[in-house]
Amino acid sequence: MAKKNKKPEVRFKGYTENWKVKKAESLCSISTGKNNTQDKIDRGKYPFYVRSATIERSNGYLFDEEAVLTVGDGVGTGKVYHYVNGKYDLHQRVYRMFDFKEVSGKYFFYFFSNNFQKRVIEMTAKSSVDSVRLEMISNMDIMYPELIKEQDDITCFFQNIENLITHHQKKHDKLVVLKKAMLEKMFPKNRTKVPEIRFKEFTKDWKEQKLKEIASDISDGNWIESNHVFEKGEYRIIQTGNLGLGKFLNKSKHAKYFHQKDFNEVRGNEIFPGDILISRLAEPAGRTIILPSTGFRMVTAVDVTIIRPDKDIFDAYFLITQLNTNNILKVINKRVSGTSHRRISRRNLEKTKLIVPVIEEQRKIGEYFKSLDKQITLHQTQLVKLNSIKKACFSKMFVSED
Repeated sequence: MAKKNKKPEVRFKGYTENWKVKKAESLCSISTGKNNTQDKIDRGKYPFYVRSATIERSNGYLFDEEAVLTVGDGVGTGKVYHYVNGKYDLHQRVYRMFDFKEVSGKYFFYFFSNNFQKRVIEMTAKSSVDSVRLEMISNMDIMYPELIKEQDDITCFFQNIENLITHHQKKHDKLVVLKKAMLEKMFPKNRTKVPEIRFKEFTKDWKEQKLKEIASDISDGNWIESNHVFEKGEYRIIQTGNLGLGKFLNKSKHAKYFHQKDFNEVRGNEIFPGDILISRLAEPAGRTIILPSTGFRMVTAVDVTIIRPDKDIFDAYFLITQLNTNNILKVINKRVSGTSHRRISRRNLEKTKLIVPVIEEQRKIGEYFKSLDKQITLHQTQLVKLNSIKKACFSKMFVSED
């Protein structure tokens, strides 16, 4: 039965006409490339599209055109799409849609990339698609506005969102690289007593101290039996899975809770925003965070060590930054033991040796990395927000196959 023409839920002002629907084979030509992955050449002149999201290079090109590409088999099947306009080389198992009629190539790209994976999954009845058959593309219904101007308005809107996503991704990636470099240079290496880069007002050697000597108020969380764990309660249980490398992983949908009576029964060790938490459980052990507020009173599991901050003795952000460096994590994880649950004992954790400066220098270093992490988080937040907007707009600004 023929589909009726439809209209999207959201569209630009001035457009009222029903959208049209045609099979992809009526709107473009479809074929594959000819070359193999081994034909790639590092730093080649032309982009070479293969069966992955990675774009290789080649010194030859097969096509010079506007085209939409999708992977025919492999791990990227139904997930990897490219828009190209110019000279390019193409793998023999990558499909190309080209020579567009009635639709612009960029509009086809946005509609196709938003709908094709769902189609191939439905046609194969499984979430992991082995390969794409030609008819999956050629017989796919493409819904589109007849006016090229409306198509252009839609593609321009999504291109602007993608430009913002690219901007924040580049900023984020540069900051991550900067942080990695500064972690190497602002902390002493190989048992030396001064870092390669430091604030100019500081000249004294750093001192080697055990974690126990830096932070004296150290304790562990509670041994939590399953009969004390609930979907709701007055106390949120902070688990090792909530501890990333310097970052609290909220996972609120999977959160577990204590009731007050359970807290009283186990003589709970309440933890507070600002406390430093260290995972003693591997993968890897030593992951350290500063606990944020969750809106609940909180406890934590026995595999988490708690350090109470003391701003007169050490800077909390300096401490968690150093503990999360690769050098310290390697030291901690060499002391991990056990089989099914590999962990470091608190006694061994307390023996971890750190190289620390005077408190004033700690604070300056802590502030620097706190500012850097804040910027990284800002760009991460923007990326999540923009990708959510893009996804929501896809569902409302296109007419789907349903």
